[in-house]
Amino acid sequence: MIKHLALALAALLLTATLAAAQNVTITGNLLLGCGAATGTSNASTLANKCGAITTESVTTAAAATFTETITNTVVAATDVCLASVSTTGTGTPAIARITPAASSLVILVQNIHASAAFNNTLLITFVCFKA
Repeated sequence: MIKHLALALAALLLTATLAAAQNVTITGNLLLGCGAATGTSNASTLANKCGAITTESVTTAAAATFTETITNTVVAATDVCLASVSTTGTGTPAIARITPAASSLVILVQNIHASAAFNNTLLITFVCFKA
């Protein structure tokens, strides 16, 4: 009981300090508790504020788009989300749009290569923060 009270008091003091300071400097690693999932049929499920999605093998043509919908119960429509994408196959994937919604996240990936289609899985990584 005393240990929990001490932790609660420390969290309260940290919150008050951060609110007053307006700046936070982290010199070590920030661990967010990310998850991982594998997508099928342009969809995946993951209940984490950050994660890595390996899509099914895709064959998106040059200049075309691929959409991955992530069912994610911890994401809200007002969240600020960032994402990146890579592949070991052909084509050049780029994040075109990220749309957070209540319990989901839709990520639109465009193949910006002039002629080569995707021919492999995509690795999409993301993180969402409360606005």
